[in-house]
Amino acid sequence: MGGVGPLFYVAFALLLVLGVVGNLSVVLMACCYARLRTPAGLYAVNVAAADLLFCVFGILLDPVSVLLRRWPFGEALCYACSFSEHLGVFVHGYTLVVAAARFVAGRHPRPSHLSNLGVWFLGAVVCMPHALFVDSRALAVHGQCVVKWPATVRTPEPFVCFAALAASPFFLVTVLYIWLRMSPWRGVAGRSVVRRASLVRVFWLMALLLLLCRTPLHVTRCLAGVWTALRASAHLTVVILATRAVAAAAVCFTAAFFFDLSAKQLARKSSHAPPAVSNNV
Repeated sequence: MGGVGPLFYVAFALLLVLGVVGNLSVVLMACCYARLRTPAGLYAVNVAAADLLFCVFGILLDPVSVLLRRWPFGEALCYACSFSEHLGVFVHGYTLVVAAARFVAGRHPRPSHLSNLGVWFLGAVVCMPHALFVDSRALAVHGQCVVKWPATVRTPEPFVCFAALAASPFFLVTVLYIWLRMSPWRGVAGRSVVRRASLVRVFWLMALLLLLCRTPLHVTRCLAGVWTALRASAHLTVVILATRAVAAAAVCFTAAFFFDLSAKQLARKSSHAPPAVSNNV
């Protein structure tokens, strides 16, 4: 890669610092301050936890191994890397879907812990093939940590991955948001609908950001899967790293969305609080 390598080290180091500091601050502040543990905020905390997992495996380990052209982190982390990276993206996207669905349904989503755990469990099941199909021979002989898919799924895998991890969450949240915005035309109106729509809009923006950040990487992988000339190109590694950096940028904005969601719900609580009674005679 010539002189481009140091630029990627700097870029991924910056993304790692921003991602870890931002998302760790979300988790710690939610743990320390009960006022920030709002229903919508707890879903954002789940997204932040998923982003921290992605920071470790998707920003630190995997790009470094691509830059070094070998896997220096041991066999156990090799089996965990692709699985954990995709698990983090899955939980990020589908937590937004669950959160939007709960608010569109009009339920006060206090018991969000069970639904958050359900997203993690479903994500672990869906992403398990990324651990099962690690090429152990390539790892042992060549020091390369790669997922070797069966021939029958090798070509469609990038397309399925894009649809499942980026496109579907955005599509589902968009449908839910439009359904909620159409409430006045369905004879449902009121301040509650407006409040819930403002929260679902934040989840929609988070899903849109995830889609925009991950699309270049998925498009590159899809083209490499069907275009032989691109796979043989000497610049493919540079393109992959550049698109991975763009994809990783999505984790740097979760903290801003968390504080926006918390501010909206705290403002609602303060507006419904009873006025203070003066003791002056």
